[in-house]
Amino acid sequence: FEESKVDSVLMLTDDVNDATTYLIEGINPIQIGLSIKQNIISQLKDMGFSADIAELAAERYKTIREAAEFATSASM
Repeated sequence: FEESKVDSVLMLTDDVNDATTYLIEGINPIQIGLSIKQNIISQLKDMGFSADIAELAAERYKTIREAAEFATSASM
């Protein structure tokens, strides 16, 4: 894979499986960013966080773990 594509995918996700899938499928990095954001929002809402907090967390963080930690502290 081109180094620039690998770099752009790694800025969007630190999950090796996700990154590999994105590279193989040749998904546009903007689409990846949007799908990761939507995924984080839906997972946080499923965990019981409000839509506002879920969206704020998804804006700031690219991994569900970081977003969930942020959402937990923001909810207190």
